[in-house]
Amino acid sequence: MTDLVDNIEYFYTKDNLSCRDISQKIRRSPSFVYQHLKKRGLMRNHSESILCRNTNCDYTKTFINDHLLELIDGFMLGDGHIQKGMKSSRLSACLKELDFCDYWLRAFKCYDPKATLQTINSSRYQSTVKFWNIRTKSHGDISQQRQRWYHGNTKIVPLDVRITPLSVSLWFCGDGTRARTRNTVWALFCTQGFRKSDVKMLSKRLQQTGIDCHVTNQNKIYVSANGYKDLIKYAPCSIDCYSYKFKE
Repeated sequence: MTDLVDNIEYFYTKDNLSCRDISQKIRRSPSFVYQHLKKRGLMRNHSESILCRNTNCDYTKTFINDHLLELIDGFMLGDGHIQKGMKSSRLSACLKELDFCDYWLRAFKCYDPKATLQTINSSRYQSTVKFWNIRTKSHGDISQQRQRWYHGNTKIVPLDVRITPLSVSLWFCGDGTRARTRNTVWALFCTQGFRKSDVKMLSKRLQQTGIDCHVTNQNKIYVSANGYKDLIKYAPCSIDCYSYKFKE
């Protein structure tokens, strides 16, 4: 029992987890966690007791439809992740742009997402970087999507991935790069984190929409100048802060 109590207090005070998140980790009810923290005088605020009991997410209902699958696949092709829980999973992402954060929160409103602004010291940018850490509530729908998008703990691309104007637009916003060489504009999809077979499949699927592209030696998808014109016609910008990526 001592270890359990210590874990509750550590998760709450050090990891800054909510009562509901702690309850999932220790396999006890949110009210059990809340009552313990209340006795120790550790509650951050009174509203925590409400948050651990109430949520805007209906766990008994499925929300999956074609539009939501396009959104999920578009984000997962980019920087989206699915965190596996003990019973179900949640969508998560770390985003730098507030516009992208707002879009994400609206897109997955049915799963009651939350965003937290965090600051880190980045060696890559050699400065302090702020980003939005976003995650939904855990839900059975998302657990099903994890089965599509992961082999064990390795992120893969499912064979039935949605390649549509919306999903490609979100993918390009998240992991696409627009480049210019003299008077020529071309693009890259930064797919090097996926398996080579997955990237070849994605390249072929893009080609089927009429976009001229191929896989590079770095396992990225190169979109030619002509292909770029077709890309931004096929998948117009969906998030204002990334409009610069969609200009000829």
